[in-house]
Amino acid sequence: MLGGTAKAQQVQAPYSTHDQTQSVGGEGGEFAEAWADIKTPGDGFQYAVGTIEVRDTRPGIAQFSDEDAIPASGIGSFLLPAPNRRQVVILQITEVDTQTIDRQRYYYGFTPDQLLRATNARGISVWAASSRADTRIAICGEAYDRDLPLSQASPAAASASAPSGFIAVFNGLGALLWTHHLFGVDTGGCCAVTDVSIRVDEEGSDVVTYCGISSHGVPAGTCSLAPVVAFPAFLGDSGGATDHGLGQWDGIVGRVTRTQAGVQNIDFHAIVGGPEQDGLFGIAEIEADRFAVVGGTTWAGSTPPPSGRAFPGLGSMPSPFDLGVAVVFAETPGGWVVDSSYPIGNSGEVHTLARDVLVLRDSVAQLDGQGNAAPAAHALVVVGSTNDANLFAGIAQPQIPAMQGSTDGFVLMLLDFPGFVAALLGRFHGGAGDDGLVGVQGWSEYADHFVVTGFTTGLGGAGYGTAGALDISVESFYVSTDATGPLPPAELRSLRQAWVSGSSVDRPAAMGVLHATSLGLAFDTGPNQLLGLPPGGGIAVDQRSRVNVVGQTSSSDYYQPVGGRSYDASLDAVRTVFDMIPPGVGRTDGTGDQGLFVLPLGFTGGTTPACALAEFGKRIGEPAPEVPRILLEYEGPQPQAGAAGATLLVIRPTAPIVPGALASSAIAAGFQFDFPGVNAPPAFLGDVEIFVTDNPSVFTIGFGYPNQSIIQPLMPLPTPPTVGQPMTVQVLCVVPVGVTGGCANTSVFTGSPAMWLPL
Repeated sequence: MLGGTAKAQQVQAPYSTHDQTQSVGGEGGEFAEAWADIKTPGDGFQYAVGTIEVRDTRPGIAQFSDEDAIPASGIGSFLLPAPNRRQVVILQITEVDTQTIDRQRYYYGFTPDQLLRATNARGISVWAASSRADTRIAICGEAYDRDLPLSQASPAAASASAPSGFIAVFNGLGALLWTHHLFGVDTGGCCAVTDVSIRVDEEGSDVVTYCGISSHGVPAGTCSLAPVVAFPAFLGDSGGATDHGLGQWDGIVGRVTRTQAGVQNIDFHAIVGGPEQDGLFGIAEIEADRFAVVGGTTWAGSTPPPSGRAFPGLGSMPSPFDLGVAVVFAETPGGWVVDSSYPIGNSGEVHTLARDVLVLRDSVAQLDGQGNAAPAAHALVVVGSTNDANLFAGIAQPQIPAMQGSTDGFVLMLLDFPGFVAALLGRFHGGAGDDGLVGVQGWSEYADHFVVTGFTTGLGGAGYGTAGALDISVESFYVSTDATGPLPPAELRSLRQAWVSGSSVDRPAAMGVLHATSLGLAFDTGPNQLLGLPPGGGIAVDQRSRVNVVGQTSSSDYYQPVGGRSYDASLDAVRTVFDMIPPGVGRTDGTGDQGLFVLPLGFTGGTTPACALAEFGKRIGEPAPEVPRILLEYEGPQPQAGAAGATLLVIRPTAPIVPGALASSAIAAGFQFDFPGVNAPPAFLGDVEIFVTDNPSVFTIGFGYPNQSIIQPLMPLPTPPTVGQPMTVQVLCVVPVGVTGGCANTSVFTGSPAMWLPL
């Protein structure tokens, strides 16, 4: 089932599929599969990681979703006697446009008794390169194995009875390059790496920043969980080497690099916690020397935590508390420090947990001391779950957000400044049932637009989702900015919501049956798992704004369009692609309803001139795109003949900032009422693709500051369309500096994709 209420409009989901282990006979039951996370870095592929059960991993015989899957480099295959099976990690690389599986790799370790072993996936990060051999893929999770392939510690001293964290790095061809194994000396402790970020620096080294959870306290000696360059303590708070004791969860953060010569270096590893249960579940790099992590911290005592043991940066919070947290780390000449820390929620008998974080680069426009445009401030978007109705009480917003059920998801936007973060905007996500958010993502050049995914038992009102069942929910947002000046965003606005469901349990960002929080020490998210399981992630956005959500279902009637694989049995891994625009709406970039238009030969359909775009978007350590990609979105009621209230949303149409100048851009919108038209064909203007050619009505919709989105009502129009005819719109920008970048012609124009609406 796919759809929504009048408020939560239906969206287009062109593809959905079940992924499952193929039966080889004699299993004695069905296998369980789950996708944990996915990334789409803009190289034509999407990369998913998950946890599955298998009995056979022999190359040429074992299959996953009707395609070959083989063990990663350095791992031997196995065939277990029926009906036995073991839990392993699967990495799947899929072509974005065709959804064809390109290659698949199993990942697991070795222990003498293979029947008792299990690995579990939590997150994935991809740094794409022009050469697939130079692309880097980092996956993370935990393993119940003594030895992991190509590890820095082999043979390892990991426990044979408890899980230990891992990071495994592959190239784009699926070859395993190296593993970093994190384990302690206490055989009763558990550890998991919950999220990871990878990039390649100027020297060609792999740089992996990670976060996770550990119950080992602070191990002594040289084991891989012992603090390295641990951050100093705040006054009255814990530092990165504070021992909170065994048998409880603490967060961990760190960074490990591997040089081109194959040498692993632990640059930084620290404990992040307070006196009780703490965990970190999402990470995002802000700059090369700055990153953010999110999670939760709990103190159930009747008095404030003892001095020296409070969660870093929070000080002596009123007790008791169960808070979400966002922490920014920065590298200084003296080492890594907690640059800022922000509590999400209130003390008392309310509960909040943060699961994922996104960096909106250059999201909020700024002025320098002379009133000129200055580099914009980065924003952090944090998502999670809460039952705290007063979560946003201290944030001034045009409308006060209100919870709809006993638990809701939340979206919190923070501005990141050196030394502190400031809460800017917030929204709840939910309906009358129990809801929560687990993942947030956006394409790096869409600094005002992002999407979230979570779970719901009744999102958006009656009829939304399957009554009594857990469904996967999706919502798209944009930051309403002021085109007349560099003012803080006025509002965090929801574009549309959707859900994907069946009659049983469906969840995004799912874990395998065996994981670090399933055996022994549970990670409490409120009483009796009030806020749901803690994992985050499970969502990706590509440069065409298509959204890919992954998870798990036990529903035989989970949404299944033509082209995807059908339900097998038991627990299936599922992946669904959303365009997140209403039915009948399409764009020349290939998203939405393509029935009205065939792209002319030689046209890309996207932002042009294409030669001035960054190949993989805006990334740390690389120059900003000469021309940012432009996203056209639609806001308003379901588009139909005669509909009123429609609004065109233009995400980030401006050119890069020119130092010392306002760098404003003239924006022109062209409307055509008989698209695709029968007169003049589309044309080029200095390598800018022009789709609006048949008697358009053209008018200027604003001269905006840099880094501001444009919101333009489509009614009333200068020349109203004939009822029932589709209307086409394209946005052209005049940039202050001519675009060269290898184009055939120097141009002072950029053009967006074209969008058509059934108005």
